[in-house]
Parts: sequence; structure tokens; C-alpha cells
Amino acid sequence: MQESYKQALRRAKDDVYVVAARHGIDTREITIEFDQDGGPELQDIHTLTVAIRNSSVTATARDIPHEWLPVATGFVDTRFSRIVSALLIELHKKAKDAGKML
Repeated sequence: MQESYKQALRRAKDDVYVVAARHGIDTREITIEFDQDGGPELQDIHTLTVAIRNSSVTATARDIPHEWLPVATGFVDTRFSRIVSALLIELHKKAKDAGKML
């Protein structure tokens, strides 16, 4: 159970990088974290934070159900993809406002 949970989070993180690349974002310039403030226990609902590396510019999406995370490679849940896209648009706007390039 613990390993499949961790694998789902790794795949979801990879999917965020894929969506970021599709948005034209240099993936080397961002960091992605799930459940930054959560404890070590398994979470049913996640928080996703995307940040510009070496910067205080971040965007966060909350209340992402675990079942929206990928269970296999090659499949991204549409609901998760929409949340990630909106998050990246928000990050891009905040970056622009802060004079940062993505």
C-alpha cells in the first residue's frame, strides 16, 4: 500500500512536469511538492505546490483527491490535468508580476 501510494505521487509529479512543458514552461525552473505541510501518513486529499526555483513565487492547489492521481503511466486524469493547468497559469502570472521568467 505504502509503495503504490508513493508511486502514485511520483507519477503525478512527473505528469505536472509534462503539463508544464506543454505550457512552454522550462521544467528546470520549477519545483513540485505534494502535501508540503502534511505529516508522513497517507493522505486521501492532497495539496500541490508549484514554485519557481530559488524564488518565493508559488502557486498552490488544495483538495485534490488521491484517486485523481495517476494509477499507471500514460494516463492523466482530466480533472487532475485541469487543476495543474490552472495552477501553472496562476504561477506564470505571479512570475510575470514578480519579473521572473519561466
